Amino acid sequence: MAYRDDVIVFGTTKEGYDNNFKKLFERFMQKNVRIKPSKCMFEVMQLEFLGFNVCSKRYRPDPNRFQPRVNIESPKDQNHPR
Repeated sequence: MAYRDDVIVFGTTKEGYDNNFKKLFERFMQKNVRIKPSKCMFEVMQLEFLGFNVCSKRYRPDPNRFQPRVNIESPKDQNHPR
């Protein structure tokens, strides 16, 4: 999965992950794409990506990002700011 300059590599097994990562890295080398090791995370089971907590089986909105929107006060009348 990729978004702008962020990339996630998945695999259902360690071997699958390693194979997918190898393919991605080879493609990066072919296209002269540089990666910054200090911004990389490898073999993590859960991470935050685009405001979602992503893990091996599902992704959910990050409650820290979406909670303020849930707690928005409802307008009291038509003149109340939205």
